[in-house]
Amino acid sequence: MNTKNILELLKKDHREFEKIISRLEQMSDEEETDEREELFSDLKQKIVAHSKAEEQAFYDRLEREEEAEDLIQEAHSEHEEVEECLEEMESMSPGERGWEIKLSDLKQDLKHHIREEESEVFAKAREFLDQDEFRTIGQEFLEIKAMYGIDEDEGETSRGRKTPRRATRGTKDQRGPGHRRSAS
Repeated sequence: MNTKNILELLKKDHREFEKIISRLEQMSDEEETDEREELFSDLKQKIVAHSKAEEQAFYDRLEREEEAEDLIQEAHSEHEEVEECLEEMESMSPGERGWEIKLSDLKQDLKHHIREEESEVFAKAREFLDQDEFRTIGQEFLEIKAMYGIDEDEGETSRGRKTPRRATRGTKDQRGPGHRRSAS
C-alpha cells in the first residue's frame, strides 16, 4: 500500500494553509480584491474539507483511546473557532478593515492549532496507532476530503462545486458525511 500516512497528509495541508494566508496578507486591498476573494474562497473550502475529514477519519479513531479524549475535544473546539472566523470573513469584503483583522485572527488560531496538533496530537497518535493504521486513516481522510470537493490528485478545489452546506455549518454533533462519533 503506497498511500501516505495521515500525519504526512495533515502536515502537507497545514503548510499549504500557511502559504495561502501569507499570500492573502501580501495582496493589496484595492488592486486585487477579486483575486483575494477567490483565494480566500479556496482557502475556506480547503480548511473546511480538511477539518471535517480530519475529525471523521483521525479524531474519531483517537477518541477511542481514553488518554486522548481531552486533547481531541480541544482540537474539535479549535476547529470550530477557525470555522467561525472563516464564516465571519466570508460575510465581509476583503477590502474592509475588519477583514484584515479577522485574517490576522485566523492566522493566529491556525498557528496555535497546528503547533499543538503536530506536537501533542501526533505524539499521542504515535502511541496508539501503527503504520498500517496511519495509512488506512490517510486514505479515509483523502476520500472524505474528496466529498467536500478537494481532489488531492489535482491539488485543487473542484471548481464549480460548492462546499456542502453541512461542511460549514457543522457542530460537534453534525459533522458532515460519514460521521461516526460515539456518545461520550
